[in-house]
Amino acid sequence: MKTRNNVQKAATKTLAVIISLVLISFTVKAQDFWKNVLSNNSFNQIAMVMVDNSTSSANESGSASASYADMFAEYLTEESDDALDVEDWMVNENNFFRSVNLENESEGSLEMEDWMTNENLFNVTAEALQAEPESAMELENWMTSEKAFGVRYMVIIEEKDSELELEPWMVDYRVWNF
Repeated sequence: MKTRNNVQKAATKTLAVIISLVLISFTVKAQDFWKNVLSNNSFNQIAMVMVDNSTSSANESGSASASYADMFAEYLTEESDDALDVEDWMVNENNFFRSVNLENESEGSLEMEDWMTNENLFNVTAEALQAEPESAMELENWMTSEKAFGVRYMVIIEEKDSELELEPWMVDYRVWNF
């Protein structure tokens, strides 16, 4: 029974490690992650770098922190871009819309034509838009029946506000004059 529990614990731990590695490979966007891990997984190279680094830093500056500062200083070097060259297409006006000619147009004067003053053409729509007269509304019995709507009572209560009182701070000039 104890062996079964140990095996189950080991299996769940192994499964958790595998799942975490899969999740890391998905979330890190690790295109070259596994290549770097597998190529740099040489304990011999790591040990050689650590031993070589500690002996060279102790011999040169007497402290390991100086070699770390030198290594860090390499990352702080300024980089500069190459000078930009002007190419022919950059100065060719045909590549850009600078040569568009805009001309002002002039319109002729407006003239009144016969059809614009013909009332027969415009009164046709006015006649079509006239409203039809409606018959007068009639009050029917069901509209006033209490059975149709039920009995409703309305109670109106009038409240009286207390009269306003004048308090001393309202007329004090020190409150209102800054």
